[in-house]
Amino acid sequence: MATTTIEARCNARPTRLAFILSRPDRDLLLSVIARATSLWGGIFNPIVILNDSTRKTAGVHYTKLPPDPYLRIQSDTLKAFDPDPLINYSADPLPPELKAWQHRTFAADRLDWRPLNANVRSYFVDIFPVLDDLWEKEFKGVASPPIQAEVCRQGGSREIVVRGRSLWPLFER
Repeated sequence: MATTTIEARCNARPTRLAFILSRPDRDLLLSVIARATSLWGGIFNPIVILNDSTRKTAGVHYTKLPPDPYLRIQSDTLKAFDPDPLINYSADPLPPELKAWQHRTFAADRLDWRPLNANVRSYFVDIFPVLDDLWEKEFKGVASPPIQAEVCRQGGSREIVVRGRSLWPLFER
């Protein structure tokens, strides 16, 4: 009997999400940022605000080139990023410039999953359970942890440094 070999390769990568907001609402923007930063790879996910009526343009680059329509710039951002799904925080339909992503657009409440009346979970890889597990198994109650971390202050920001390598900045409020 002849056998067939199938070779498959895959890369583990975070799901590329893009968040769509209809207007620049500060509280909603902060909740979207909180959601994005709790997901694996989420700090790189773009947030597209459809209404640019309160946007301020400043800088030399705005005076040197003819202005592109705002939604075309957002469309170009999405083309470059190529998100898997777009998470729409608005009930409004997408504008014509973003119709190419209509089949990938989902309402914001589709991000959450409540299995068998348990706590709400994200459908995507959430980093907090990983950090909690790491804390419980590696650091909690250990006199000399396997990783040495310190907080360094430079200018107006703080950085967490592990063995001399900067991981991420933590900006002071």
